[in-house]
Amino acid sequence: LTYNIQGGKGPSGQGTPLSNLTAFRNTLMQDESVLCLQEVDSGDCWTAVQAVFSDYPYRFRTLNKETDYWFWETRKETSIVVLSKHPFVSTHSQLIQIDPQYDKWQRHAQHVVIDVGGEPVDIFNFHNTYNFEDNDWQYEKSGMESFKDYVLGRLGISSLAQASRLVMLGDFNLLHANVS
Repeated sequence: LTYNIQGGKGPSGQGTPLSNLTAFRNTLMQDESVLCLQEVDSGDCWTAVQAVFSDYPYRFRTLNKETDYWFWETRKETSIVVLSKHPFVSTHSQLIQIDPQYDKWQRHAQHVVIDVGGEPVDIFNFHNTYNFEDNDWQYEKSGMESFKDYVLGRLGISSLAQASRLVMLGDFNLLHANVS
């Protein structure tokens, strides 16, 4: 299951990270064994993730930071996270892109190999840049191309059709027509 938790604020911007993540778990989850989360802010949000999902003992977190910001603001950081009930065989992350908008967020991708019944499963998590105009933005497409290249490179293959036991999750922020 993948979910952009928006810093624990949820889509309405109300509540606390703890209450919002508890509601998410109680109303939307169906005992998934792996969670890929985006926009997990440091502090209260990360603390709430660990509390609400304490039965997911395997955790891999990669920080995404602002690389540019308004001079009057404090630099921000958020993260992408993989939580699993299955043991990790390996973990890896890589910077994929820098968001071209004013705050210039780093955008990392994660690759986690989990062991499910003695068989490896490759899981990839990515939070692509976001276009506020919803107008077929080149940076959304190039972000997904970079993510695809990361997946192919990590797996040592030249086409996604060659992959087996592969799951790619995240907040892709891509127009439906561009997904393929």
